[in-house]
Amino acid sequence: MPFKSINTALPTSPTVTVAFTGLCLVHPALDSSYCEIGLHRKASDHRLRIDLVAIKPTGPPDLEPIHEDKLKGKDFTIRLVKDPQKGVTAYKPTPVPFQRNQPNDPNDLQWAINMGEYYTDVKTDPNGVDPCVRMEDGTFYTPPPTDKTKVKVELVKGTTTTDLFSIAGAIFGAIDISDTDLTAGQRVIVEWSENGKNQTLILPRPTDDLTRTKYLLEVANNPKPHGSSGHEELGLYYDVLLRKDGTSIPKSERYALNVTRLGLHPVRADEIPCMPVLLEP
Repeated sequence: MPFKSINTALPTSPTVTVAFTGLCLVHPALDSSYCEIGLHRKASDHRLRIDLVAIKPTGPPDLEPIHEDKLKGKDFTIRLVKDPQKGVTAYKPTPVPFQRNQPNDPNDLQWAINMGEYYTDVKTDPNGVDPCVRMEDGTFYTPPPTDKTKVKVELVKGTTTTDLFSIAGAIFGAIDISDTDLTAGQRVIVEWSENGKNQTLILPRPTDDLTRTKYLLEVANNPKPHGSSGHEELGLYYDVLLRKDGTSIPKSERYALNVTRLGLHPVRADEIPCMPVLLEP
């Protein structure tokens, strides 16, 4: 089953925003009780970084490096405590079929490329994406997609080319806790393993202003150096995607992404993205 979809307004300033950039496969569980985000491990020219940015009511943001390089030992888990887990949802206010050439809601998750639209019998290769990031709470959405007046985005398979117009360059997850729940002790718990030791991060951090500090947790699996590219990013996903019988997807059935700059203006790295994709049935 796909994500459980919602069309209610997103929180304008959620307690915790988790940003996924680069080679990440976002795959919801069948009952939407959680979501696994597979981090591509086989692209040698990409590096994983996980950083926490605390946005305080006064003063500059505070950057805390959390993890670098491959995850080892266990999933990187993000969940709420002191409340039954509510599971994950997707912000999809636009009716299907989603028309990419229309001015749809810029945060609609449907801007992301969904490999599940093109294949009904694929899975991730556990040797290529495990351990994963596991989110047990939150609403998934996208930042505004690429600007079709600046870059042209085309999906290619064999001799067939399809204009995608605009795509999401990142996928976000929002976890919001009301002031009342924060006062009552509701927290976001982040857990992972580092050098064989279990690690725990509690948000809000005890030393921060509980109700006015917001957090950005960036999970970036981007080319080295950060933001550079020079290869066809969609093709790299086939290194960690398999048929459900364990065989590779034949080259004749694979898609490629052509991204072309329009005009003479300089294009930022996020306008020709190394983008995460969905694996949603």
